[in-house]
Amino acid sequence: MSPVKNKVKFTLTPNIITLSAFIVFSYMLLAVKNGYMLRWYDEMSLFLPDRIFFDSFMNYPGGILRYIGAFLTQLMYYPWLGVTILVALWIFMSWVIKLAFSLDGSAYPLTIVAPLLMIATIVQLDEAWLSLNTPGYLFSNTFGFTLSTAALLAYRSIGNPLLRAVTGVIIVATYPLFGFFALLAGVMCIACEAVTITLSRRYGGIAAVVVTIVAIIAVPQLYFRYMPGTTVDNNCLYVKGLPELMMKGWDMYLWIPLIATSLLLVILAATQKLIGEKFKSSKGVNYLTIACAVLTAVYVYSAGQKSEQLRATVLMLYHIDHNRWDNVVNVMSRVKEQPDYNMTLLNNTALIKLGGGANSAIKPRNTPDGNPRKNESFTMTAFVQVPVNYHLGKTNQSYRWAMEHSVKYGKRVYFLKYLVKCALLNDEFKLAKRYNDLLMSTMFHRNWAEHYNRYIENPELMKQSQEFMSIPKLILAD
Repeated sequence: MSPVKNKVKFTLTPNIITLSAFIVFSYMLLAVKNGYMLRWYDEMSLFLPDRIFFDSFMNYPGGILRYIGAFLTQLMYYPWLGVTILVALWIFMSWVIKLAFSLDGSAYPLTIVAPLLMIATIVQLDEAWLSLNTPGYLFSNTFGFTLSTAALLAYRSIGNPLLRAVTGVIIVATYPLFGFFALLAGVMCIACEAVTITLSRRYGGIAAVVVTIVAIIAVPQLYFRYMPGTTVDNNCLYVKGLPELMMKGWDMYLWIPLIATSLLLVILAATQKLIGEKFKSSKGVNYLTIACAVLTAVYVYSAGQKSEQLRATVLMLYHIDHNRWDNVVNVMSRVKEQPDYNMTLLNNTALIKLGGGANSAIKPRNTPDGNPRKNESFTMTAFVQVPVNYHLGKTNQSYRWAMEHSVKYGKRVYFLKYLVKCALLNDEFKLAKRYNDLLMSTMFHRNWAEHYNRYIENPELMKQSQEFMSIPKLILAD
């Protein structure tokens, strides 16, 4: 008789369906729909593998999260690779949330709400990425909220009340490394402990609540006063480690997913003891949790909608960086909405480079009472005037705007490339080498730097370059 083979039967459970739907949604919204924006996010960031760059993060609460996030942001050079890493992190985040709050059965859809909100933090960035001086933003929030939840899971695994009190203080004391997320973990521990005391009528955990509250209040102040080399001021000390957003209504759309995720985790920590088996098996609860996940996904999708002007501007800039002037004009011709000033400026530059004449330009919409991150005059100087002035021969103007925004918002690959090219055209080869060496140390822009390093070492080669020879000689007039 032949041996009987054991067949492994795969069962398509609701949890697998929920998680699969989340994965598909993530890839469609990020890699497929917004892949070009993720590639632009990489271009507008910079990671340097040296000690000075590392130390610049370590003088700030939550700096280690930003440093790791800045390293991973490089991978957005290949959007599908970057999204794959993000999705893997979000699956892990969902698993940690499931363990920490025992979200099985009907409650399982709640495990993907926080990861969905993390998608929102990315897809709604748009022009804000230009002025958001928070390296690693794309990944640091996910790391932070996952660590906060994992810290609660470790806290709950300790049975001795005294040891829990010590653990709560230790968690909050990691504020120099994790910033706000260490404090959030402390608040979650307090919420969990308070509910446990109320339900069990055992008051041994009161000490843990008290010392954790004291630690949350005291640790940031001690850090500010005694940590050597810190670059933090006392303003908004308790939210340091979160992105550098304005405490005004202009940035409220960026605050919403961060606030919602924080509240969700605290609420789950407070209600975890109240969730019983009947709750997890209830059909009504299942419908409610599915509705929460679906509504969150709808919010994320709507938050990720881009104006046709922004999409066209980013694509036109991409083609300009590769000297594909025909494609710039083609992008402009396919736009159905009213072109804005930035689009018109880029299109006029392309027409001039192709040997034609510029169309009449409209004026930028200067809205001083509106969101400064989306102000058309700001975006014009931040990333449109730099290539336009360069290609029209006004290299000093291009250099000026690239340098001004690098100083104010941090070095970016995009600006460094134009600093190199402007320095070359101005015969400042030592200066060009200084900027180009920074790009040589990057992971994916090294080939670009090696190409332009040829002109630094042998300037005569510039006479053979179609790009450099097409730049008008307006340097003296500039």
